[in-house]
Amino acid sequence: MRTAGIVAAFILLFGGLYLAVISSRASQRVTITRLRRVLATDERNVSDDERPPLALLWSELGRAAEGIGQRAGIGQRLDGLLSRADLAIRPGEFVVGVIGATLLAGVVGALLVSLPLGLLAAIATPLALVLYVSRRASSLVGRLEAQLPDALDQLASSMRSGYSLGQAIEAAVDLTPKPLGPELGRAISETRVGRTLDEALESMAARVGSTDLSWTVRALQIQTRTGGAVADILETLAEFMREREEVRREIKVLTADGRISAVFLLGIPFVVAGMLIAIRPEYLSPLVTTSLGRIMVVGALVLMAVGTVMIRNIVKVEV
Repeated sequence: MRTAGIVAAFILLFGGLYLAVISSRASQRVTITRLRRVLATDERNVSDDERPPLALLWSELGRAAEGIGQRAGIGQRLDGLLSRADLAIRPGEFVVGVIGATLLAGVVGALLVSLPLGLLAAIATPLALVLYVSRRASSLVGRLEAQLPDALDQLASSMRSGYSLGQAIEAAVDLTPKPLGPELGRAISETRVGRTLDEALESMAARVGSTDLSWTVRALQIQTRTGGAVADILETLAEFMREREEVRREIKVLTADGRISAVFLLGIPFVVAGMLIAIRPEYLSPLVTTSLGRIMVVGALVLMAVGTVMIRNIVKVEV
């Protein structure tokens, strides 16, 4: 029986990996197909039959999950989070992937080790994936904000040499690395298809979700409409952002002790539980086989979540 369970777990594991590989390989073909649907004059030349069955199934599941998310009001927020994290995946596909990974981790953990480990893996998997996307988005936004002062200096220099704001942004695209450079390039591309520069910049600020970038766009809109010296305001913003970044670094150093303590305090219960499950699974079995044990687990998780929010609010200082 245990051998059959192990075989089934490996089948699920490699089946999930195969689906992920096929879907990633088909992503370029799917993108080309969508572009052809937009550009082609005869839509009969393009059909869903051109995509592999697994890619078609993945797309249909993602579309269904995306529709549910839109009705629930979380689709737009998730789309913004994935965009800030620079992940080329639709919100529905991400939800389907999280659900599949959760089921796979739970089944593999339960069959290979024990039921408590399977439940622990099923709980930890979606939390880890969402945390990864959030951290990736925060990291990219932080890198963009670090690049912003130098980019503003470049824009100011270009405008002092006679460039317009649009020309200065276009010249800064090639000189600015990721993630700010591609965002500026996207804004310029939007102006070439009919959007005004103000609308493109405002859309970029909303898409990125950076406070510094929003301030920059708002200042540029005010200065261009009132006829002020745009180069001067860009240099002032760049200097202000550099000083603000120095204050942030000082605060980060001062709050490092609290953040490290939070990581250890929140990680120790999971580490101890994993060690006990690996050494003596029956020791923790009452936590999942009895009503009182389940209540204790849920209560512990709720208290840990409350503690996490409290510690985060203590060590988080807005500048």
